Amino acid sequence: MIRISRIFFPFIHKKFITALSFMICGACLAQDPFISKLATNLYEHETMESKEKIYLQTDKSFYISGELLWFKSYVVDASRNKFFSLSKVAYVEVLNRDSKPVMQGKILVQKGIGSGSFFIPLSLPTGSYKIRAYTNWMKNFGADYYFEKNITIVNTMKRNQDTLAQKITSFDIQFFPEGGNLVDGIASIVGFKAVDENGTGVNVDGDIVDQDKAIVAHFKSGQFGMGRFEINPSASKQYKAYVRMDGNQLTVANLPAVLTKGYTLKLVSDQNNLTIYTSSNYDGDNRPLYLLIHTRGLAKYANSLQLDHGKGSISIPLSTIGEGISSVTLFSANQQAVCERLFFRMPSSLDLSAQSEMEEYQTRKKITTHIHLNNSQVDSSVSANLAMSVFRIDSLQNEESPDIRSYLYLSSDIKGNIEHPEYYFTHKGGQVESAIENLML
Repeated sequence: MIRISRIFFPFIHKKFITALSFMICGACLAQDPFISKLATNLYEHETMESKEKIYLQTDKSFYISGELLWFKSYVVDASRNKFFSLSKVAYVEVLNRDSKPVMQGKILVQKGIGSGSFFIPLSLPTGSYKIRAYTNWMKNFGADYYFEKNITIVNTMKRNQDTLAQKITSFDIQFFPEGGNLVDGIASIVGFKAVDENGTGVNVDGDIVDQDKAIVAHFKSGQFGMGRFEINPSASKQYKAYVRMDGNQLTVANLPAVLTKGYTLKLVSDQNNLTIYTSSNYDGDNRPLYLLIHTRGLAKYANSLQLDHGKGSISIPLSTIGEGISSVTLFSANQQAVCERLFFRMPSSLDLSAQSEMEEYQTRKKITTHIHLNNSQVDSSVSANLAMSVFRIDSLQNEESPDIRSYLYLSSDIKGNIEHPEYYFTHKGGQVESAIENLML
């Protein structure tokens, strides 16, 4: 039994946007040149340092030695996620657990698209491998920008020499105040993430305790070991987290230090708008602040934000902000960055379905698949570059992770490992919205 595992629809061909994309209040621009300077400097920086992303689709995730490993590459402009023609060659390699290449090759890239394959040698031992892709231009920005994904290779001719994984005996937890800082007397949201020795999220719960042993907050992790809680901190106190994993193993961790003076940033969104709140504990603070929002280096919004007795807020349409991850940065009246926060807007996509003409086929009979565009609101003249992988259903094959949408709009824009990034795109409801909020914190 086989099935069509996934249809990729990464790019809708539209007119390439060359103008700087941001909203600036005309009156503010005339009154304060710093707002214009913020967006202009960002634009000039991104123009000088054009960056690429590459995504590699493999035909499956589990292979037997002696099989062919097929792949297709997509090279895009890192800012706009549009096909990029800067590089003409892409490099693909398969690495073993020691990060040493066991297969290497290069493929021709035309208008951002390339494809190729590896023959998996019979000499490779059974184990987990990593397939990596990059261009020569990407070497200028370090390996953090390379594409990587895990695959499994089984050699039926060799006995597996891998030892059993050791039982996890410890975990690590980190705390992240919203906006970057805890400030004396200002209630703030604090995000946290707990991982085991392999970097995998673990379930934890615990209490925040001050120096007088009073419990000031309780927390419990959600999806992938992440969560958040609210605390009203005091600079005169020190806070510790007493953390339990699986209800028994106890770890004690320090919370970040509390600033005596400073600013906080808080984001609240609904279906239509993003509201940004800021607070200051400087006495009688009525000074203007500055706000810059950019998506992958493209400025989307720049404006001033007036404080009234240390409080200020502004609401902007979500349509103003780019799809994927955006950075929201708050600048002080002295034009210094004081707070920053990530925000995620779910990207739109084509809704496609595929159906074969028959349910059963004889050996080597030609199969025709019909692909349908289900989006009634999408112009039927829109074109897309598609790829399809077909493999046998069994207990060893997994859906590709990350898929192209979760990679371009999520994984590639955050340093570090994101557990199952496709989860945030394939599930819906309040639980997923809470999980993506925890991830952004």
